[in-house]
Amino acid sequence: MIIAIMWGGGFFLMALALMLSLYERVEQVRRASTSFIFYAGLTAVVAGPVVSTIADVIP
Repeated sequence: MIIAIMWGGGFFLMALALMLSLYERVEQVRRASTSFIFYAGLTAVVAGPVVSTIADVIP
């Protein structure tokens, strides 16, 4: 359950960052928040199995 939530949130954030970067390319504006959103999503996807395993081990 935890891994599904983290992966869902992570892929949502990465898709949001991709959409924002495409919008910024049209507007010719570069924001640092886009890469932050992408790496936050990537971190959630990578950390999902770790957090899920820790939650299963600790009762």
